[in-house]
Amino acid sequence: RAAGALWGLSVSEANSIAIGRDGGIPPLIALAGSEAEDVHETAAGALWNLAFNPGNALRIVEEGGVKSLVHLCLTSVSKMARFMAALALAYMFDGRMDEYAMIGTSSE
Repeated sequence: RAAGALWGLSVSEANSIAIGRDGGIPPLIALAGSEAEDVHETAAGALWNLAFNPGNALRIVEEGGVKSLVHLCLTSVSKMARFMAALALAYMFDGRMDEYAMIGTSSE
């Protein structure tokens, strides 16, 4: 339920930034490793939404999310979870994060 709530909230850019800033990424990465297929879908969906923001994409990488997302792509029985994990990875490595990492944010 927590992953589903974060997925729904992460649709808003402001919420997405707040979720990333306030520690919401590590629990989603942990939930991506769950045994439950539906949890895979909601965690991957939330991480996908969060990855739209370059700062969140960098946080996902820093928190070890790449390994979890690749694991979902390779092993989840849920086609939807595999698809959303692949989308999250695509957004994370589309080049925006590299520029963000070099300049940082005004608060960093």
